[in-house]
Amino acid sequence: MRDIIISMKDESKVELSELMEGAPIFAYMDGELRGMIVQDTSQSPSNGWILKIGGKHGAYGYFGSRKECLQHGVDTYKYTFKTI
Repeated sequence: MRDIIISMKDESKVELSELMEGAPIFAYMDGELRGMIVQDTSQSPSNGWILKIGGKHGAYGYFGSRKECLQHGVDTYKYTFKTI
């Protein structure tokens, strides 16, 4: 798996802008898989991005872009994000 970053180049990292919209993005905290970024299309036409997580909280966010959803996870919860 490769870490997802927003604006830096490294062989083991990939910029978010280079990922196809359907590419899987996984959330990790303390080295453990906690969830996955998904697009909620049930609210059409206002689709939004959320982080589906396990436990009693279930999910966070309803953002207009993947970048906003990822940034919130980094800033608020200190998640790291990875893709295959």
